[in-house]
Formats: sequence, C-alpha cells, structure tokens
Amino acid sequence: SNLFEKFDENGVPLKLIRGEYTYFYTKIFTYALAAWHRFLLGQTDKDYRKSVLDIVGYICKTISIEGDGAVFRNYEVATGAHTGRVCGAMEQGIGITLLCIGYELTGNKELLSIAEKALVPYHHPIEKGGVVRYLDPGHLTWYEEFPTSDLHVLNGCLDSLLGPFYLFQQTKNPDAIAVFKTGIATVELVLPMFDNGIWSNYYISEAKPPYIASMKYHMIHVYQLQFLGRVAGSDICTRYAQKFEEYSNNHFKRIAALVTIAWQKRKVKPVNS
Repeated sequence: SNLFEKFDENGVPLKLIRGEYTYFYTKIFTYALAAWHRFLLGQTDKDYRKSVLDIVGYICKTISIEGDGAVFRNYEVATGAHTGRVCGAMEQGIGITLLCIGYELTGNKELLSIAEKALVPYHHPIEKGGVVRYLDPGHLTWYEEFPTSDLHVLNGCLDSLLGPFYLFQQTKNPDAIAVFKTGIATVELVLPMFDNGIWSNYYISEAKPPYIASMKYHMIHVYQLQFLGRVAGSDICTRYAQKFEEYSNNHFKRIAALVTIAWQKRKVKPVNS
C-alpha cells in the first residue's frame, strides 16, 4: 500500500522525512503488527510470517542494550544507527510485544530475554533514560510516549501496556505484571481528565489546554480501553470505553467534536508520532 511504499533490502519499511527515506520505529512496528494480523487471519497473498520476523530481526539488531536494560532510540542519519534520544513508552511497549510474537513464531528464548531487558526503562524516569514521568497529584507513574514533551498522550500510554502484558503471558515474569498493573492503576485515576464531556482528549498537559482527539484516535481509545478493561479486569477502563463509544454515536456530540477539532487544527500545532 502507499503507507508502506519503500523497503530496504531486508524487508524493513522506510519513512520519508524531510525528503529523505529513513528508519522510523513507529512505522516499522505498525507494519509488523499489520503483518501479524494478516498472518492470524490466514491471508496468503504474501509471506506475513516472514514479514513479522524480518522486523523482529531488525529489533534485535538495533535495540540499544544499556546496562541491565534495553531501549529503543531514534535513528540518526549522521551515525546510520539508532543512537538518538529514547523513543518513548509506546515504542518500548510495542517492541516488547513484537519480541513476544517472534518467540511465539520461533521458540527462540533469546527474544524473551531481550524483551525482559526492555522492561527496565519502565522503572526509570525520563531524566535517567527511562520512559516514566510522574504526574501530580500523587506522584503517579505515567509511561510517556514523547519523552521530550510535557504532553501526556493517552493512546501512547495505553500501547505501552501491551508489551508488559504479553510478556507476562509468555513468561509469568512478576516484573512484567507489576509494570502492567502500575500503568493500569494510573490510567484508571487519570481517565476523567481525558474526558471532556463530548469526546476524548488526545493529550493532557500541565502547561497547555487539553487537545481533543481526532476521529481516528478517539476510536483507537475506545478499542484500547475495551481490550485493557477485559484483560486487566478494569471496570473503569471498560466504563470509559463505553462512554467514549457513546460519544461517537451521539450526533450532536460528534458534530461538536468535529467543530472543536477543526478549530484547534487552525490554532494549535498537532503532535506527530
């Protein structure tokens, strides 16, 4: 598709940034998850198992092993490697998920070992190379999608929880389930701040007004919260999934959200993942 129009010689999709094709974990991981989904559906127009494993191989080659942990860093054209700043909690979580999928496909336990190392940044604040930002009141542990920003993005935090959850399913690692439960507890407490009465907010911030979610991200919030509500046994996540879905089915609230989205696009520079 046009979304994945250019690949390197190893089957890794490239992203066009400022006129130059480069490696971008978010795009790479999106491609791998789409391939995994098609593999599960039994689609045979392409070798989707190989597509997933190509990306798992790329993860193993490029993830930065630092001390007892492992972290995803941005690609730097100058060095030709992932040596830039820490990507953030979303990439960390999806990367762990893909390593678990790779193990499921191959039985290679080294993939689980790398995934367990990738849990370490969930225990460290951004200032120390981790993905944690503490929210007030209460010093709540929030897994941050954008480490260089003061914006707390809901879908990125929710995605970050998937890796620890899947790792626990594969290994019963107590640290994985502890990270997951800590994240769920914070999400349950802050979800009211992502509810603006007509729609969900894409981000909240101590320094800026909340930014209302686009139609796409609003529905992503619904699906994420439905899933997390189910696997975590969280009535709060389930309730907000239902509430946000009801907003999208309400004609007047949908119109109000569209007007607000159009207005803020003219006034506020959007955050790009």
